[in-house]
Amino acid sequence: MKAKVMAGMIIAGLVWGMDWSVYEVTVVSKTNRNYRPLVILQDKKGFVFSVEDEDTINEEQVKSLLEIKDYVSRWSRVAVESLVFVPVDTGWDVLLFPRAVMYKGNNLASYLPAGMRFLWRGSLVYDFRMLVATNLLRIRGSYENEEELLSHMNRAVQYPLLYMRSDDMDIVLQKLETVEERSILLQAENEALKKLWLAYLNRNFFGQLRPIKNELIERVVKLKEEYPYWGRRDIYEKVRQEGLKVSQKEVDLILLVYFSQY
Repeated sequence: MKAKVMAGMIIAGLVWGMDWSVYEVTVVSKTNRNYRPLVILQDKKGFVFSVEDEDTINEEQVKSLLEIKDYVSRWSRVAVESLVFVPVDTGWDVLLFPRAVMYKGNNLASYLPAGMRFLWRGSLVYDFRMLVATNLLRIRGSYENEEELLSHMNRAVQYPLLYMRSDDMDIVLQKLETVEERSILLQAENEALKKLWLAYLNRNFFGQLRPIKNELIERVVKLKEEYPYWGRRDIYEKVRQEGLKVSQKEVDLILLVYFSQY
């Protein structure tokens, strides 16, 4: 009999979930996201957010969730489309999809193809990607306030190449003693990033990266430097005549990444 009562309590818990009213939060609806239970909630000020797997979280996680939610709801320049909390161990992965991110007259939301990701492991950090022209930039840091976050994002948009170098290479550069060493390293790093980006843009139907051969990249770049007035078709025909196996798409991508030629 006792076992049946316990089973009933467990089932009831799974069906009804948490009592969010204790936290002055209203349940709007329940659904599924990627085959996982999702509860859509609204606080007393009308701010809407969602929580995955609510039955797995504890009171401490709820407290940190509400703290993060309050940070976001007080932002004045970010219009939130959706805010989803995913429990991870004793922390959170937080996925934010904005309608708009306004900073100094610019809408930064257009540079966020996959939204913004935050992580809570005792403190709040952000870690997401921005797509600026042909540069895929990693934006990461410890969250301080809305201004710091948007300033960080805006710096990446305004100066993408400098951002990539400064954000990822500072520690290494500090260990180099001469200007020449630093120059060599920066050139090599910039070249590697370009080739990685080419492989990403040239990925196949299944999303697998397809690197473009170095000899092909070097030849297209050299031809463009020797004949700057040549168009994409001229370079394609010349490379084909020289016996290199190439597609027009590959030539176009090389010109895009190395010369910003669309």
